[in-house]
Amino acid sequence: MFGFDQAAVTRRLRLFDLEEIQSETVDLVHKFVIEPNVQKIIDGFYEYLLTHAEYSNYISNQDVVSRLVITQQNYVSGLGKNYNSLKYFEDRLRVGLAHHRIGMSLCLYQTSYYRMQEIILDMIPKELEEHIARDMRKFVLRVIGLDMSIAIDSYHFTSLKSLQDSIVDLEHKEKKLKELVERDPLTKIQNRSGILGQLAKLIDKMDNRLPLSIIMVDLDNLNQINDTYGHLAGDHVIKGAISRLATVLQGYPFGRYGGDEFMILLPKFNGEDALKFAEKIKVVMAEKPFELGKRSISLTISQGVTEISYNEKVVKAIQRVDSALIEAKKKGGGVIVYRPLSED
Repeated sequence: MFGFDQAAVTRRLRLFDLEEIQSETVDLVHKFVIEPNVQKIIDGFYEYLLTHAEYSNYISNQDVVSRLVITQQNYVSGLGKNYNSLKYFEDRLRVGLAHHRIGMSLCLYQTSYYRMQEIILDMIPKELEEHIARDMRKFVLRVIGLDMSIAIDSYHFTSLKSLQDSIVDLEHKEKKLKELVERDPLTKIQNRSGILGQLAKLIDKMDNRLPLSIIMVDLDNLNQINDTYGHLAGDHVIKGAISRLATVLQGYPFGRYGGDEFMILLPKFNGEDALKFAEKIKVVMAEKPFELGKRSISLTISQGVTEISYNEKVVKAIQRVDSALIEAKKKGGGVIVYRPLSED
């Protein structure tokens, strides 16, 4: 996950000049510093943590402290042993993951490492020859720096991944919210807001060489169907009408503009083409009744059709196609009225 193959391990060791450390120095650190003083090191470390309120959230009770003490004992006992192995790197990466999981800030994390480092350095016997003590100090400083860098890598990576997951989750929620805002709950097609938004985008992108037309469809006598058979029957007819529309439209945008009104957008259709298309819709809608149990419910539609001029305002286009639909309904239903641009 973190890309630490053997080549990456070697590069990291080179950054800390650990390749020049002799194995004898590691052995001496454990013989004279770690092994005789493990408990003192741990006690000093937790004494430091317990005197700083910033750490109180992470060592809140004795059970937690007891578990952490065991973990820390294992860490100190294994400090720098086989530091050039993949297993060593994996263990240190897990330290960073653990600290991220409990929510400890990098500042506190880094501070605690420095305190551990200071305690261990203080344990180097004063009576050792200076060059030996110097090599031991170098090793402690470098290997704890290495440990810190590895753990911070996993901490940072996990933080970024958590952030990315949060962004993906927010995008998913935004998409769902947008669907709720722009989708009609009954028919699952675009609602008034959604289809008008799409119309506005199409007008913005219009090329003066390519036409754009609108058809407004009204289901005739839907109120009568609701009054006679109930609103569930009316809903059934609406959904059935949508299914039939979808087979004719084959991908052209459409949405539920109102209770029984639907808007169809026809990019690259001039008025004449849109009028022919409306005739096709009329035939498909009326070709057979809608079945509801043992009942057969016949349906006709009224349609208003208009073409949109280049750079036209949405509200102006809607007014024109609305007036065409009103006229069609006044004529008794099952009628198509085309309102050309010249009538504005």
